[in-house]
Amino acid sequence: MDWKGPILDDHFHLNRNGRFLDAARDFQRVGGTDLVLVHCPDFASPPVTRDGHSESYADTIAMAQEVRDLGLGVRVILGPHPAAFAHQFDSLGERAEENYWDSIELHCIMSTRA
Repeated sequence: MDWKGPILDDHFHLNRNGRFLDAARDFQRVGGTDLVLVHCPDFASPPVTRDGHSESYADTIAMAQEVRDLGLGVRVILGPHPAAFAHQFDSLGERAEENYWDSIELHCIMSTRA
């Protein structure tokens, strides 16, 4: 059988400090055609402000365009990453919950603009 349809990775993270576009190129090289880019913040310094979330989400959207420029189809998932917030409860206390809700609200705003 010769498959003619898309080859999709439904949970793909990229990191500018990691393999970034090389990871996408490897996926494409082995036959991948489309990916779902799942937002992943910088775990060394996750966003703690609304502006920080906005910048982080904007970077994920920019990464998606860079991957599209390689010829891959890209869909984007924005939203809070549970692992980032789990660690922030220790350092931010009650502010962690507000930070979480800020990230969700901003996600909703950015998603409706896309």
